[in-house]
Amino acid sequence: MNGIRQNLREYDRQAEALLKRIRAEVKPFEDDSPEGKAARKAKAEKDIFYYLQTYLPHHFGDVMGKHRRREFKRAIAQRNILVLAEWFRGLGR
Repeated sequence: MNGIRQNLREYDRQAEALLKRIRAEVKPFEDDSPEGKAARKAKAEKDIFYYLQTYLPHHFGDVMGKHRRREFKRAIAQRNILVLAEWFRGLGR
């Protein structure tokens, strides 16, 4: 029983550290109004790269080069999830 308590305390400690990191690193949108939200969603529906950089900046914060954009568009056009997964693992950062 003592080991379980220690594991739970460690879990709580790690969860608190993760929440602290998220609060420090994740920035809210400047314009969080309903109009701003609608504008972001509309733009994201038309531009996959805007979507990636806006909603997944921890993976796609940097601007992608032409080659990466071309390959990404090709994978999306083929609707090949396995290609996208491998692409991400190899070129994500």
